[in-house]
Amino acid sequence: MVGTHLNITERKRAEEALRLTQIAVDRVSVGVFWFDAEGTLVYVNEQACRSLGYSRDELVGAKVIKFDPDFPKEQRAELWRRLRSVGSFAFETWHRRKDGSRFPVEVAANYIAVDGKEYNFAFARDITERKRTEAALLESEERFAKAFQASPAPLALSDIETGHLLDVNKQVLSMLNYTREEMIGRTSTELGIWADSGTRERLIARFRVDGFLREVPVRFRTKTDRIREVLFSAEQIR
Repeated sequence: MVGTHLNITERKRAEEALRLTQIAVDRVSVGVFWFDAEGTLVYVNEQACRSLGYSRDELVGAKVIKFDPDFPKEQRAELWRRLRSVGSFAFETWHRRKDGSRFPVEVAANYIAVDGKEYNFAFARDITERKRTEAALLESEERFAKAFQASPAPLALSDIETGHLLDVNKQVLSMLNYTREEMIGRTSTELGIWADSGTRERLIARFRVDGFLREVPVRFRTKTDRIREVLFSAEQIR
């Protein structure tokens, strides 16, 4: 009787642990998909159902192609080769909802072998907002680049810590008689642009205190050793 009681107790504990695990997985904010090597879904959580617009009954037993039609057979074969090799990796794809609309997702795929069968236990996160942000940032960067190059004022972009020049516009090149290739990646000190020693150090010290510089008189030395007196301004951008 004691042995039977212990067996029942352990089984109930295991069942309760499984129940709690299922509740927890259903409440996470990412879609959870468990499918076999043939691409058949054996489990999905509630978030996966909500994001795709299907019920659990409509998804379990269906093929992955039901909501990921752009993932061709060749890529699926490569996915399994990689999973067997490295165990887990992440990639981006598009999921299709029941209503036909599509949205981008980041998938973290994980290899699991149970009782001799292979499974992919995957987490899918909707990255629609991230993609919108990236697109807006790219558009902003493109606008900045166009304005930067078209500005009638000499403009340079450099790293505060190292002084390496990241970009210069054509007005700077014209003023200092350098080519773009000669300037990008080098520092103003290496190029010998500062006509007076210690100028950059003094400007950087002042910049760190105020966070900007406004029309500070400085002297630049051109590639041809000509001295140019300018009013130097600087802003910090991230």
